[in-house]
Amino acid sequence: MLASSDLPNLVLARLRAAERPVSLNELKKAFTSADQPDDAVVYAINKLLSDGEIKHRNITGATQSSPDLDIYWIPTTCESVSIQPASHSTPRKSRPPASPRTPEVDIVQKAAYKETLKADIANLRQRIAELTEEGRSLESALRPGVDVDQMLNSHIKLLHDYNEIKDVGQMLLGKCAEQNGTTTRSMYGEFGLDPDD
Repeated sequence: MLASSDLPNLVLARLRAAERPVSLNELKKAFTSADQPDDAVVYAINKLLSDGEIKHRNITGATQSSPDLDIYWIPTTCESVSIQPASHSTPRKSRPPASPRTPEVDIVQKAAYKETLKADIANLRQRIAELTEEGRSLESALRPGVDVDQMLNSHIKLLHDYNEIKDVGQMLLGKCAEQNGTTTRSMYGEFGLDPDD
């Protein structure tokens, strides 16, 4: 007899082993028994969902036999797809033979993948809109008639001038320190400069 506290871990292990979205019916068939009622499986799934361990999607009109289909998956195993070119030189690990796939499973997998892609596209569109808006706000923050390239070149020239003056100052402080027999760092204090300048 299984303890109901073990059931979430068993469901999680089943989803990991499947490496694909699994329907609610499949999970109920696997874990419902006289010892484990139907609602214990649903409770375990809800606990995993609330803990963020798994994800859920309801697919309306998935098949004719079951118009509404609830699927569950572990985000890391089903949402990332690794594609390697055929000419990849590293040897591939041998995989155990795949279990026979049913059309329902293929539909569920494709639907889950499609939903993931739709979510990614929506996120990317939102990011594009945010960046476009940010670009507009930055452009509007510029004073009218300001040439950005000219301003940038002016700042670059000022930075070069500053660095040249700083190098000359360093050299002069070094010469003064040499004449006094002290370190360059100690000369900063004599001239009222911060040693970190």
